[in-house]
Amino acid sequence: MANFFKMLFAKDNKSQHGNGHRQKDFNQSEKISEMIILAESIAGAWPKELSRDTFKKTDLNKLTARLLDYIGRSYRGFGAGISQFSSKPEYEVEAGKVGRVANPVQDIKLVQTSTLLRGSNVNTRDPDQMVEQYGKLAFKVIEYYAQTTLAKFLFHLPTAAKSCEATAQGKKAIVVEEYERIGVYKGVENVLLEIWDELGEGGHIDDATVTRKLLSIVEASKL
Repeated sequence: MANFFKMLFAKDNKSQHGNGHRQKDFNQSEKISEMIILAESIAGAWPKELSRDTFKKTDLNKLTARLLDYIGRSYRGFGAGISQFSSKPEYEVEAGKVGRVANPVQDIKLVQTSTLLRGSNVNTRDPDQMVEQYGKLAFKVIEYYAQTTLAKFLFHLPTAAKSCEATAQGKKAIVVEEYERIGVYKGVENVLLEIWDELGEGGHIDDATVTRKLLSIVEASKL
């Protein structure tokens, strides 16, 4: 993936006739096609859960705005105002691996409702160990869904849009791979927490629930 980002975003689109930038004439149809190609390349494949016909009927400006909202969103609902914890998801990339700052108030929501963690045990006698264990388990859920093709495709669309806009203006997009990877994790975490907010009594977070939620973001962005 690193080589792909370098190839895609590090090149300079200078005109062959001098040092100025040549503006490319992109109509909306070409822009959509280019965005799809870029996002699909980053995700590694077209997500099988997403209908191409449905996607073609999507307002991409509205969709990318919604996706960026999930990526940049602060915590909402229960436990969002507890001052000793971060107000929004915090991630970092170190030695090529994504890491997350634990937030026990939010973590417990995912740990107690995700079917992915059935059978997991947490030591509730030691507060420090409890926070650490909840954090690790919550991250396991987030990472699992952040690595799905559908999530990668959707949450890289804003990057693809940025690249297409820059190309249309004869410029180059400056994209930091680590930031883009973190954006997928942040977006997925906030999607999962929104699902938790919408769960009924005894509800659970599973693959089908997450897929429906991600597809609903696309459906809500129709032209």
